[in-house]
Amino acid sequence: MSSFNFLSHNQTIFSNSDALDTDFIPKILPHREDQQRSIAESIAPLLKNRSGPSLILQGPAGVGKSVSAKRVLMDLEELDDAIDISKVYINCWKANTTYKVMTEIAHQ
Repeated sequence: MSSFNFLSHNQTIFSNSDALDTDFIPKILPHREDQQRSIAESIAPLLKNRSGPSLILQGPAGVGKSVSAKRVLMDLEELDDAIDISKVYINCWKANTTYKVMTEIAHQ
């Protein structure tokens, strides 16, 4: 007798198995509101064709830097009055030289 006999063929023990995907971006990021607001405030002038401040996201691995930035950009895309923007995501652990970053920008 299997320990998982209680599961039917299409059932899962997870309420949202998509959340286990490495590319999953939740609608709400608890405890990241201040970081998301800071990212949005840095992007806001660019939407009015003004120059904005530089933005560097730093911190230890796994604290939510990438997902916070991606969530803000997803929220921006959902705005009705959002201008057409191009977004580029670069993992600087992989693209770890200026040349690799520029190549990645060109490819995306």
